[in-house]
Amino acid sequence: MGTTARRDWSKFLTTNDTTNGYASRVATTTEPVDAGVKSLDAGGDQNWTTLEVLLFGAGADNATLGARILGWRKISTLWVPTILADLSGTLSTSVGVASAAVLNTDRFVDTVTINGGINVATGYAAQNQPLVIQLDVSGYSKVELITTTGGSATNVNALYAAF
Repeated sequence: MGTTARRDWSKFLTTNDTTNGYASRVATTTEPVDAGVKSLDAGGDQNWTTLEVLLFGAGADNATLGARILGWRKISTLWVPTILADLSGTLSTSVGVASAAVLNTDRFVDTVTINGGINVATGYAAQNQPLVIQLDVSGYSKVELITTTGGSATNVNALYAAF
């Protein structure tokens, strides 16, 4: 068996997003550096190939939200976004901890519907436990999380680990 570098969770966004509706992303000659953009650089000319994501947000148990994970790749000087995962999630009773990276007012998503994407998988649903989403990010230089509060969540964020 091979080995994989251990990677701890990191937050996608410093502050939970309150946007209702997805922000537009189009090809650009400017390198993407928005708050939700993360590099997949693993050193040298290597990139991480797998991304795991735990969505969370504020709102009542069973409130809903949406998230898209984009992959950014460039050709010459043009950065082109691709939707790697389009997800709808439902908040659970599982919460973070006061004064921690995920607060006790934040609820983890325990049910996810995959509306589209490339090689996206989830764990067990509706267990009132954080539900991991895993996707193949092979070949992408950067990933970006864009979210929507949907109909009922107050805000949205996610934890991620790349390996």
